[in-house]
Amino acid sequence: MLRPRRRWRRWVVAALVLLMLFATRPWWCRGACLAMARYEFSRFDAQRAELWLNWSIRLTGEDGETVLWLARAYRRQGRLEDTRAALERALRLGAPRERLERENWLALAQSGQIREAEPHLPGLLTRPGNDGPEICEAFALGYMRSQRHAQAARLLEAWMNDWPHQARPYLLRGRLYLVQQQTRKAEADFRKALDRDAGCAEAAVELADILRGENRPKEAQPLYERWVHDRRVGTRAKVGLAGCLKALGRADEARSWLESALAAAPHDWTTLLEMGRIELEAGRYAAAEEFLRRALPLTWDDEVRYLLAQALQGQGKTDEAKPFFEQVRRTRDAFRELQRLEDELVKAPGDPQLLTQMGAILLEYADPEEGVLRLLAALDRDPRHREARQLLVRHYEQRALQRPEFQKLADWHRGFLTQPGPSER
Repeated sequence: MLRPRRRWRRWVVAALVLLMLFATRPWWCRGACLAMARYEFSRFDAQRAELWLNWSIRLTGEDGETVLWLARAYRRQGRLEDTRAALERALRLGAPRERLERENWLALAQSGQIREAEPHLPGLLTRPGNDGPEICEAFALGYMRSQRHAQAARLLEAWMNDWPHQARPYLLRGRLYLVQQQTRKAEADFRKALDRDAGCAEAAVELADILRGENRPKEAQPLYERWVHDRRVGTRAKVGLAGCLKALGRADEARSWLESALAAAPHDWTTLLEMGRIELEAGRYAAAEEFLRRALPLTWDDEVRYLLAQALQGQGKTDEAKPFFEQVRRTRDAFRELQRLEDELVKAPGDPQLLTQMGAILLEYADPEEGVLRLLAALDRDPRHREARQLLVRHYEQRALQRPEFQKLADWHRGFLTQPGPSER
């Protein structure tokens, strides 16, 4: 496998310039780091922007401006708890209040707390400055997370009209179509995103995933191949490429790509799952068990448990396999109920009781953060919904056992329960 030419020259020059600036003018060094961070933000690469911002902090110390940009980097990556902490630090360091308020509103919107953020949307769009796409993305994601798909679609369309050459709104609308199970429209939007920016790796792998899922591995293969060395989507592309090669009867090559993915990201659960699957299909049950046990604490995906139970059963460990089969049965029953609630939500968009029931299922059987988003969406529609508050209190109290700072969130939500309100639904 040939690796693309590494861009050492750019990084060496950048490092030398930074060292010279730091040696002579630390303030220039901070400015250079912030300029590079802004450039990475313009490319929607929040991880790389975070890297530059952290370099600035290491070299010249914290200041309100840098920490405020760091809060944006965290928000872009969906790390909303880190965002909140960074905004508090930026406030203490004297960051401009107007910009702090803007970032806070965007964080509220992106987390699905639209009720608090939405009144500020007209003003933000009237005076967007250089943040027009930033505002559109945060609110579009918030609308999607709070199940307000129609509002998300309208905002994304406005973004497309105002910035017609940007790929990002088509990428996000494609993902919205996937949530709505409109695969043909999703495929069309991912292609439109690539028409506008052939370097949009996220759109490429989303499109490839659709093609592979429809048993079109020959079409998906070149899309994956282009991005196997990309820092952001490389592991996902390698796993997808392995799936294509396996479907084309090239199992040895598939295994090679999975091993490469695992070497680069040893804690990626999707890679471990696929390695376990390959070993299971080859009848190497002990090896399959090893990979699947490594994946087990990394994901809530029930397929890991199901394949692990099969690997144990294949070794004659029937008693060990039974609890996993039972857990899979309960999880799949829960997800059938979740699908029923999703269907009901289409008929009653934003219903807080439906969102609360969905949140409870996700907290127990899937990604707790997704459960929290559903509960916050329920409270966005009905701030006095006691069941949603109680679920959040219990969730944050459990998190506080490992990270004490979550106790503040538990106490904050508990405060609403002491207020008079309607009885639990």
